[in-house]
Amino acid sequence: RMPLILLCGYPCSGKSAVVTLLAGCLHTHRPDCQIEVVSEESIASAHPAATTTIDPRVAIYMDANLEKQLRAEIKSQLGRYPEAVFSEVVTRFERPNSSSRWDNPLYEICLPQELEQERDNSRQDLRALVDKLTDRILSELLSSGTRVRPNQSTVPTQAADSNYLQIVDLATTEVISAILAAQTNGADFASLPPHLAPPDSGAAPNLDLTDGFAWTASTLTKAKRQYLSFLRANATQLASTKKRTTPFEAAVLFMHFLNNEAQRTTFLS
Repeated sequence: RMPLILLCGYPCSGKSAVVTLLAGCLHTHRPDCQIEVVSEESIASAHPAATTTIDPRVAIYMDANLEKQLRAEIKSQLGRYPEAVFSEVVTRFERPNSSSRWDNPLYEICLPQELEQERDNSRQDLRALVDKLTDRILSELLSSGTRVRPNQSTVPTQAADSNYLQIVDLATTEVISAILAAQTNGADFASLPPHLAPPDSGAAPNLDLTDGFAWTASTLTKAKRQYLSFLRANATQLASTKKRTTPFEAAVLFMHFLNNEAQRTTFLS
């Protein structure tokens, strides 16, 4: 696991001071973990460091990070922000909303107001706050066995095979041929074609031919058409649960579809 800690707050509210103390406390309690602080200064110096160590004929395109790096480099050359800018940033700052799962803060600390005066007691209070925060992080995030479940909206879905419908179409066609052949031979049950079932597939479903239902070629063709329509309507859900579909799996699902008595009324309509 690689925990990521994000801090937010007003400008010049002490975020950098908290990060420095927090990184030191985490490194002291967990020397086996590598603690890396990603600051604005490190982001601003990353691009110049990369461009000075490589061949000038090589071009690097950093896409989304380029705008942030340019803004950081320009900011370092412009100097201090005017007070009006800080007031506007504070006004536009949106506090994390605890009712939203993606915006729910895990921890919230209030820094002492005397911190800007650099008093000894204020620094001790800040150290005590960071120590408590470190203990909570170590006990609740790093040392606990609980796993954070990912949000469904952020879980990547697997795409189905490009020939998915072709595999299903061929498998259902062979199942229909096997059912018609079993009826012609007077069999009581129709089974899947032997070449579709792998050796370790186990017991495959059968179709009862003695229940009085007439399985004609037109009925089976209509059932196949409805089965393919059902798969197209649920293509996204099926693709997220199964990336690859074998002909045997497609044939088994089609056989279960035929055995569903609720579907048979639509076959004859």
